[in-house]
Amino acid sequence: MNGRKKTILVVDDNEPSRYAISQALDKSGYQIINAGDGKSAIELVKSREINVVVTDFKLPYFSGEEVLVAAKKKDSAIIVIIITGYGTIESAVEAMKKGAYYYLRKPISINELRMHIDRALEKQELEYKVEDLSRKLDKKYGFGGLIGVSEAMKKVFEQIRQVAPTRSTVLIQGESGTGKELIARAIHHHSTRSEKPFLAINCSAISSNILESELFGHEKGAFTGAASLHKGYFEVVDKGTIFLDEIGEMSPVTQAKLLRILEEREFLRVGGTTPIKTDIRIIAATNVNLEKAIQEKRFREDLYYRLKVFTIYVPPLKARKDDLPYFVNYFLKKFREENDRTNLRISKDAMERIVAYNWPGNVRELKNFLERASITSKNGTIGLKDLTASIRACLLNNNNNNHPPESRKMIKISVGESMEQIEKKVIEETLNYTNGNRTQAARILKIGLRTLQRKLKQYQFC
Repeated sequence: MNGRKKTILVVDDNEPSRYAISQALDKSGYQIINAGDGKSAIELVKSREINVVVTDFKLPYFSGEEVLVAAKKKDSAIIVIIITGYGTIESAVEAMKKGAYYYLRKPISINELRMHIDRALEKQELEYKVEDLSRKLDKKYGFGGLIGVSEAMKKVFEQIRQVAPTRSTVLIQGESGTGKELIARAIHHHSTRSEKPFLAINCSAISSNILESELFGHEKGAFTGAASLHKGYFEVVDKGTIFLDEIGEMSPVTQAKLLRILEEREFLRVGGTTPIKTDIRIIAATNVNLEKAIQEKRFREDLYYRLKVFTIYVPPLKARKDDLPYFVNYFLKKFREENDRTNLRISKDAMERIVAYNWPGNVRELKNFLERASITSKNGTIGLKDLTASIRACLLNNNNNNHPPESRKMIKISVGESMEQIEKKVIEETLNYTNGNRTQAARILKIGLRTLQRKLKQYQFC
């Protein structure tokens, strides 16, 4: 969509009106095509590449609402602006629920129309960039969901490109929910092993005895209940890739066996005496400080250095603010398609709060929040009311409400709650009560604004 004029379809059965709108938009640098009825408009929508449809609501043959449905069916990103008379305003509002971007009352203001088109095209351009980026990642790495335009993520993508074709072991470090498994899959799918199996194992989710048996297998009679020979993952996934998540939780015995695989490319089944050769690539991940675990004698130092041949650090979302709008639009597009909600979008205010929030659960938390909000939002628009109090408290501009509260909200606390829990709850509810106004919240709490800001950071509100 980049590098060419944006195409606008103007639909109106009133020729003078259609001509006036077309001439004004043509002077703004857009490519204009016209239709005088709903039937012609739908044919143009199906046959031409169109960015924006500006249509009267009442048309011969098919209504403006039917033109809207046809446009959204072809491409949910097409912008549709409805022009309506006073008698059809309710119908225009209903059309917005079905995905119309905006409606304007007659007589329309050309300047207002231009403003809405410009804003909508900016949003559309972002959606196309997200789609294009996702498509490129799918082509390059073989899967979707790995998104980033920040410098930090560009570095990660470059590291993936460098290490994927090699045989090297990779250690991926980063907070929970940052997408470490996605990166491991990207490495595998861009490697010479891409046609072989990829297996992800969460070391913290399996008890140490079972994990050892699952990874290395066991001989018949090796322990009570071992009624037959069992081949482990390192044998079954030979020539493929094994991703060991939360490797810091692995037991010392299993760590020692893993070290042997990395050094000798062989292992013993539990209860076995015959070494078994394996050609396996290991990618490990952790959200804990392995160097500290070494000092505390919980992790082998020699294994650590064998794992960190090539290290990729995945930054948390709070260090990648530039990526947040792309993630939001990527997930909303996904939920629009999955749930058939072509009108699903997010308000500017809500997007600002989401970008300001630090997301301690990272991409996983963001995705789960947006999925819930996409279900509970009314009229398909995720607004401030759909955000949690913690997200609403994160403001880019704190001057939205200068009026002191006229009443006090009761906050319920329970016996057994710690002072820290109570303080966090009081701050959260107060910010919710003031609609995110920190100055007002600090005044209600009878603390200084700097103190409140420090506590917000302490409790990871933003």
